[in-house]
Amino acid sequence: QDHLNRDELLEALNLEFVNRTNEVGVDINAIVANVYSGNLVQFVCGLGPRKGAALIKLLKQTNQRLENRTQLVTACHMGPNVFINCVGFIKIDTNALGDSTEAYVEVLDGSRVHPQTYEWARKMAVDALEYDDEDANPAGALEEILEAPERLKDLDLDAFAEELERQGFGNKSITLYDIRAELNHRYKDLRQPYQPPNSMEMFNMLTHESPETFYIGKMIQATVTGITHRKPEGDQLD
Repeated sequence: QDHLNRDELLEALNLEFVNRTNEVGVDINAIVANVYSGNLVQFVCGLGPRKGAALIKLLKQTNQRLENRTQLVTACHMGPNVFINCVGFIKIDTNALGDSTEAYVEVLDGSRVHPQTYEWARKMAVDALEYDDEDANPAGALEEILEAPERLKDLDLDAFAEELERQGFGNKSITLYDIRAELNHRYKDLRQPYQPPNSMEMFNMLTHESPETFYIGKMIQATVTGITHRKPEGDQLD
């Protein structure tokens, strides 16, 4: 690290903090309760240092525990654009709420599923359980499917994506597959253990080259920095 430009190093570290924080998600109530983890909020996409600090300050001043994501707007006065950008990375530990609240507990608030696609997640649950639309209780079906997510595997998500595209939502195939994966395991930690780079990976990082741009047989320009003469040994003597 001592050989790197400081500004470039800080930019790279900041990018990693952003990627990892949003990959894991932020339990907003746990963050407020733990002073050491409060700095994570600044790395949530859509917030940044200023908005993140303001959110934490407001929650601490009001001594409020968020019971659902909607309260980011109703109680924290978050603007619609900021809410849409950041809400998918802010999670509510719905299991921790237990019976301590009389409000409706939205189980999807503890997942990576974005509120804009909650209806699609509920539709997937209803279809997987093969309920009639008229008799279905989407919220109940969702809770049931979280207990038995293996029932989602037979869903025809490609057909669902085609229907959404016909309705003008665009190609949402990747989104639907992500929702199904999330319903199988809410906020599963997808991080991989650190693996030190091998010699080839280290060379590519230092030279900014890759096997596609630097390969055997490629004509290159080089500067000779020194010549060392070694006496021939063994088979070299022949």
